[in-house]
Amino acid sequence: MTALSSLPAPVRGAMWMLGQAASFSIMIAAVRSLSPNYSVFEIAFFRAAIGLLFQLPWALRAGKEAFRADNHRILWLRSLLNFAGVVVWFLALSLLPMSDAVALQFTLPLFCVLGGVLFLGEKVGLHRWAATAVGFTGALVIIRPGFDGLGPEALVALAAAALYAGVHLTTRAIANTHVGVMAFHMNLIALPLTLALAIPGWVTPSWNHMPWILALGIFGTTAHFFMGRAYRLAPASVIAPLDFSKLIFTALFGWFLFHEVSHGFIWLGGAIIICSTTYILRREARVARQTAS
Repeated sequence: MTALSSLPAPVRGAMWMLGQAASFSIMIAAVRSLSPNYSVFEIAFFRAAIGLLFQLPWALRAGKEAFRADNHRILWLRSLLNFAGVVVWFLALSLLPMSDAVALQFTLPLFCVLGGVLFLGEKVGLHRWAATAVGFTGALVIIRPGFDGLGPEALVALAAAALYAGVHLTTRAIANTHVGVMAFHMNLIALPLTLALAIPGWVTPSWNHMPWILALGIFGTTAHFFMGRAYRLAPASVIAPLDFSKLIFTALFGWFLFHEVSHGFIWLGGAIIICSTTYILRREARVARQTAS
């Protein structure tokens, strides 16, 4: 038995989740580094192409199973929402400091609450509405409209969070579909769309940029793998709050690699969003345990 396997499952889950946050932050750094030289469509194409290469051995082994889904219409909708989310998210990363964009991305669970009510007919109690309102207040602290805060580009980051919330909501509707199938379709659909949009402004990749292009695909893929391992080892209420360590990782990478310094309001607003979403997660977990008992 290795030292890692001897640790309690929640601890191992937490370590995988931190690995996910670090991997995702490296992918963000890759996007930030490539964005001055390539369009967001070309960067998104690199991401989809490398993702497909990673999944190709699995798809060949799976055969027809790689295309099996509970509902192909929802699977297509999920893939299109993810395509739009990736493009808008990469655009936000090209316009904002890394930590600013990530702090606003933490509004995703809040958009999921709103989307669940509007599109899935979910019932939300007073506690969750209050926590959601507090979370969006945190986003306003970051943006500080009318007070020389972030400009309209902050809305791009919020739009990306809303689109990714749509990905989460459609995932619930096809929860029994294999995660490999969802990822495979996501990249398969994104590849021709991003290529078609990238061709008019295509820039031949430089060999100097290849490490960042490879990091974009490799760490973007490993982040999903690490997250899957984390959720198999520990409950969401335990490990999901660790996803907020992305703010620390991206702030460090932004400082070391791009000389970006985050304003204090970013950390204050981020802390408010973190507290509100953590409260929602933990309360929902407690309600679920009481219902089960």
